[in-house]
This record gives sequence, structure tokens and C-alpha cells, in this order.
Amino acid sequence: MSLLQTTKILALVLVPLIITGCVRGQLDPNPMLTTLHLKKSEEYKKRPGWQAFEKLATDDCRVYKSGGKSLFKWSDITCDASGAIKYINETPNVIPIFYAAYHEYGGYEMGGFSSFDNAKRLTEEVTGMFANLAKELNNPEKVNAIYADYESDRWSMGLNEISESDFKNHISSFAAKQQEFMSQYQQAQNNNQQRYKAEHEAAEKQKREKNIASERPINLVLWDNPTQAQRQITDALGTIKFTIRNDGWAYANGRRFMGISGLESFRNSLDMSLTSCSDVGAYIGESSIAMSCANGLAQDIVEWGKTAKNSSISNTAWNAAAVDSSINYNVIKYEISFSHWVGMARVYASRGL
Repeated sequence: MSLLQTTKILALVLVPLIITGCVRGQLDPNPMLTTLHLKKSEEYKKRPGWQAFEKLATDDCRVYKSGGKSLFKWSDITCDASGAIKYINETPNVIPIFYAAYHEYGGYEMGGFSSFDNAKRLTEEVTGMFANLAKELNNPEKVNAIYADYESDRWSMGLNEISESDFKNHISSFAAKQQEFMSQYQQAQNNNQQRYKAEHEAAEKQKREKNIASERPINLVLWDNPTQAQRQITDALGTIKFTIRNDGWAYANGRRFMGISGLESFRNSLDMSLTSCSDVGAYIGESSIAMSCANGLAQDIVEWGKTAKNSSISNTAWNAAAVDSSINYNVIKYEISFSHWVGMARVYASRGL
């Protein structure tokens, strides 16, 4: 072949490369140099899959160094993405799957990791992404596009060359496992949900135990010089154990009663109830009526305390009755209707609350 013929052949080869290397009318030699394998490109790093791969490689190496179960054996390779790729190259059939996962990572169809710090959720997310990826790789046009980008990226990334037929055969084998990956994903999801539930219940139990452990008794001194009617109420309250806990609530025989900050309104409520009793006695013209009314209130308080001890009434039923009967919700504004509280607690309990 003459020198002139050789020159013409080189021109035919290089002209398209030079044309594709033009950026905004100016010559950019980088694409041409990359194609000729003279200079590596970093375009592949712009895909979100590369940042995820770098993070996974670093974390996996840390797990290996600490004696944990890792994806790669990092004994004689560097703890970075290039080291991981070196390990991947040792198993050629993994290269197409790795590149496809990297290529599609973060897309609408495949998704990505919600967090790299939640190791317990990682299995669920990996299997979920594999199931999604397998679904996408059943599309021949998608596979063709991935392979074309692989041909462009592989040398710069450091991946070994795989023939197009081998590349697509490995992709096809992976895509055929879509249902298998979906089953693994559902199992991992169920395991995590059970674990989350168990962890939540354990945390709630610990919280309740700590709250109960913080319980300390309080002495309700309502009146310095109580009247006869007030003494009846004081005696009735004396049959009940009142405590407070760190959750900011006061308790009556272990049942939630009212917020600690609202205890000042407790005496006001009782005073209003006793005033109503006095008014009824005055209206009838019989002071004994007022005492009978106060005695009835005292009996309601004693019964209320007994009901709080009743284990057949759940906390849910007790708290629901409190809404109907406490200071803010009772039809008799600012007064506690102890008898109504007792009755409604029984009603809610009978409904299965």
C-alpha cells in the first residue's frame, strides 16, 4: 500500500472523529483521544450510579476490614471504586449486570437507595432494585442502549471487554430472574416490617416502663380549714392513690387523671360542685340536702377510684370516658362528673375498647 493510500485511509477514519470532537465550533480533542484509547474520559462519573458505587465500595471495604460480611474481598485491592472494578473484572459474567445496574441507578424505573446508613434496609432495597432492573432489561431497546454506552465507557471505567453476544446473554439470564428477585424483595420487606414492629413495640414497652418507674406519690391538700362537706370529699380522695410521672400527667390508682399543670383547677372543680350542692340546699331550704349532695359526690369519687383499679377496663376505655367527663369536655362546664366517668368507662369497655 502506497503512502498516499495510507494517508487517505487515515483521513477517512479520523475525519468523523474530529467532527464529533467539535464543541461550539471549536475543536475538542478529548472524544477523539478517548475513542483511540489515548486519554480516559470521566463522563461516566456524571451518572448517579457512579457516586452510589463509590459509596458502596468504600463502605464494603470498611465492613471487610472490620471482619464483617462483604461483597468483595479487599485483601489485596485498594479500598475504592477502582479496586472494586478490579474484583468485578475477575468474574466476566458479572460485568454486564454491574454496568446495567450502574447505568440505570437512580432512574424512575429502578430507583435508588434511600440511605446508605441504614444497613438493615439495604437488603430490601437491593432486591427491589434488582427486580426493577430485571423488568427493564426485558426490553431489547433498553439493552441495546446500555450496551452502546458500555462500549463507550468501559475503557475509561477500567472494565474488561465483553463481546456483544456475551453481554446480552448475561443480561438475558439476569432478566429471566425477575420473579425470583421480586419474591426475595417481598420476603425482605416482610422481614423488615416484622422487625420494625418488634422494635417499635420494644421501644414503647421500654418507654412505658421508664415512665412507670418515675412514678412518685403526691398528697392532695386542697383546703387548709375544710368545712364538713369538704372533709367528706377529702376523706373520699384519701381512698385513692394519687401519683405523678415524668410524662407530665397525674394518675389516680395508676390511671391517667389530668395534666400536672392542670392540678390547680382540680380544687376549683370540686369547689364548684360543692357550691352547686349548697345552692340546691338553699333552694329547697334544707341544709341536709346540701350535705346529702356532698356525700353523694364523695361516694362517686370512691367509686371512681375503685373503677380505676378494675383490670377489666382498659386504659383506652378509661381515657375515652375521661373525654366525656373531665373539666374541658363535660356538659357541666369546669366540673368533673365522676359518676359519668365511671359509667362511660364501663360502656366503652363493653364495646371492646
